[in-house]
Order: sequence, then C-alpha cells, then structure tokens
Amino acid sequence: MNYMYVVVAGWRKHVCAKCVVKEISKVTMVDKEKKRFHEMAEKDKARYEMEMQNYVPPKGTVVGRGKKRKQPKDPNAPKRSLSAFFWFCNDERNKVKALNPEYGVGDIAKELGRKWADVEPEVKQKYELMAEKDKARYEREMTEYKTSGKVAMSAPSMQASAQAAQKAALLAAAQQQQQQQQQQQQQAQQQQAQHHDEHDDDEGDGEDDENQ
Repeated sequence: MNYMYVVVAGWRKHVCAKCVVKEISKVTMVDKEKKRFHEMAEKDKARYEMEMQNYVPPKGTVVGRGKKRKQPKDPNAPKRSLSAFFWFCNDERNKVKALNPEYGVGDIAKELGRKWADVEPEVKQKYELMAEKDKARYEREMTEYKTSGKVAMSAPSMQASAQAAQKAALLAAAQQQQQQQQQQQQQAQQQQAQHHDEHDDDEGDGEDDENQ
C-alpha cells in the first residue's frame, strides 16, 4: 500500500472523527443549555416588565425626532389589565421585600423574575386565569367607556381649543381697550368744545361792555 495513501486516509478519518464529535457536542449542548437559556430569557423579560411598570420618566424629558408625544392619560379611562406575571408580583412583592429589606426596585424585579421562571406550572396557570379574567374586564369596560361619550379630548384637540380660547380672550381685551380709547377721545372732544364755547361767551360779554 502506498505510504501517501495511508497518511491521507488516516487524516480523513481524523477529520471525520472530529466532525462527529463536534456534532455530538452541539446536540448535547442544545439539550443541556436550551432550558437554561429559556429560563434566563423568561427572567430577563419579567425583570424588564417589572422595571417598566415602576418607571417614571423624568420631568422635562424631550421627545426625540420622529417619536410621537405621549397622550395625556384620561382619568375616566378604565384601568389596564395586568399580565399573569404582574398578578404574581402583587402576591409575592411584599414577601421578597420582607426577606430582602436591602433590595432596591431593580433587585426586587430580578428576584420576582427568577421566582416566576421557577414557579410550578399549576401555580402559573392560576395567575394566567386571573390575567384572562382581568383582560375580559378591561375589554368590557373599554367598550362601555367608548360608547358612553366619556372619551377624553385628544391632545391636538385640546391644544386647538386652548388656542381658540386664548385668541378669543385677546380679541375681547383688544375690543374693550378700543372702546375705552374711543370714550376717552369723545370726552376730550366734549371738554374741548365746552371750553371753546365758554371762551366765545367771555369775548361776547367783553364787546357788550365796551359798546355800553
């Protein structure tokens, strides 16, 4: 057998063996890591939702170009429905605070997210049913809200109404000022005419005295 052929054949077997090991390790990694990565994603999602629920934008925040300004919240609007995770947080938040008094909002959110990812399926199902009922409640109240005529005026309409009211107030003030100026002018003209008449009367009396 040719020596070169043996070397090449051995090299090919080595390469193929490496490929097989690589594929096996890839499958093994997927089986072992898939659940862990899924749990990490669930925890991070829960943490994000929790932080957004407690997030309050700072005053004076400038809205970037291309972004729509947030509509002012209508006090008459129905309260939004909560997700299953938030129903779970309502029950577990105080427990986490009591066990970890040094935790801040972010730490509490992470811990709640971890607990939610590890919760038993039957427990999670209970909160999912609560979320479904709350969603139905919100949809029902929103339908009643829209048909009752209590929908708040939108921001552009409110701004247009405010501008119209301001223009009307300025116009009324200008008209009132103009009327006052006209009255003052009339009074001045009347006083001037009265003074002129009195002066003419005085001159007439002087001429009569001279003739006598």
